[in-house]
Amino acid sequence: MTRERRNKPMAASAYIGAGNKFSVITRKARPPFERIKTIYGEEHSKLIKNKPENHQPQLTKIQRADLKKKVEDIVRSETRVRILTVCLSILITLVIFGIVYYLL
Repeated sequence: MTRERRNKPMAASAYIGAGNKFSVITRKARPPFERIKTIYGEEHSKLIKNKPENHQPQLTKIQRADLKKKVEDIVRSETRVRILTVCLSILITLVIFGIVYYLL
């Protein structure tokens, strides 16, 4: 008796209610460092844009260190922007709730 893999999940395996989509439950996870890889690719292409395509030069240690520092700076700035956005949205929400509380 062999079991075959079902394409449809069982009805009791997950609760989908209140507007949740089944595609959210079944989607696959992104690789964790996908964004960093794209940044490295963009910065690397900037360094070698004047070279012929069939010749990929090796980066020196100084160029590698500079590239690593640029990527760290980009990631740090993106993280800083996300943190500021969250903090501002929390602050605005608290201010709105405070105004509503004092008016009522």
